[in-house]
Amino acid sequence: MVSMVLILERDISRSLRVITRRIAAVVIMPKVKKSRTKCEALGKQTSSVRVTSGSQGKLRTVGKTTEKFAETVVSKLRRAYSKAADGEKAIQMKRYMRDQFEFYGLSAPQRRAIDKQVLGDFTSLDAESHRQLLLLLWQQPQREFQMCGTDLAIRYWKILSEDQERCKTSLDCVKELITTKSWWDTVDMLACNVVGNFVLRYPTTLVPVMEEWVEDEDMWLRRTAILHQLKAKHNTDQDRLFRMCLQCCHEKEFFIQKAIGWALREHHKLHPQDVTTFVQDNRDRLAKLSQREALKHA
Repeated sequence: MVSMVLILERDISRSLRVITRRIAAVVIMPKVKKSRTKCEALGKQTSSVRVTSGSQGKLRTVGKTTEKFAETVVSKLRRAYSKAADGEKAIQMKRYMRDQFEFYGLSAPQRRAIDKQVLGDFTSLDAESHRQLLLLLWQQPQREFQMCGTDLAIRYWKILSEDQERCKTSLDCVKELITTKSWWDTVDMLACNVVGNFVLRYPTTLVPVMEEWVEDEDMWLRRTAILHQLKAKHNTDQDRLFRMCLQCCHEKEFFIQKAIGWALREHHKLHPQDVTTFVQDNRDRLAKLSQREALKHA
């Protein structure tokens, strides 16, 4: 009798395991498919993404890749932007930017809502995929693409700088973005939210790069070097900040004089006496605009 009970228990146990596996195959598998990220849903195809020189600067050529991801994303954005375009606002925005860029006429909230719907979450992308997408966005004629790229670089700067080598490569990429289709709207955001974070993460490697940029012939790289500590707060290297301001204080360029004043004004919030003393000691060297901006809230 005992042996029969044991046999029955064994048979029931086997039956339950079979039923469980069948239920798992029917119920669990569809959930796995539904949980695929939007990045995967955009599809992987054998292709190469090649970014050539733009109308206002040079972009490097991106090597062959097994994913057509960047092209697919840009295509989806183009369709969505075009559908929501406002021709009258586009003319006004182009005029405001001194006729340097084309526009769809989308406000920042409109554009960001579209970006969120099209792009979703890119945390599963690696650094190289992010860089390819950024370069391709900068290739597009309408400014909304570059603003989208700026937001992406800010949002995923940690992925772009996961380790020192990736960060160095990403900084080279961001350098191209800064020096291509350059204007304050993208440069300043990249300077203090992306470049600044890179430097804070790997100061030994990247501070020397900032020392090179502050002497570069490209004005936007010099501005970036001055502004890269704008959000560093208590991590600001005051000696470096003051030194870079003095390295560029002789310049007549508005964007440089303004950057010096802006950087000093931000630092003044935490170290008012140090900044005030610095400005007073160098009032014969600093431009009036820089002095006025630095002590604006003194």
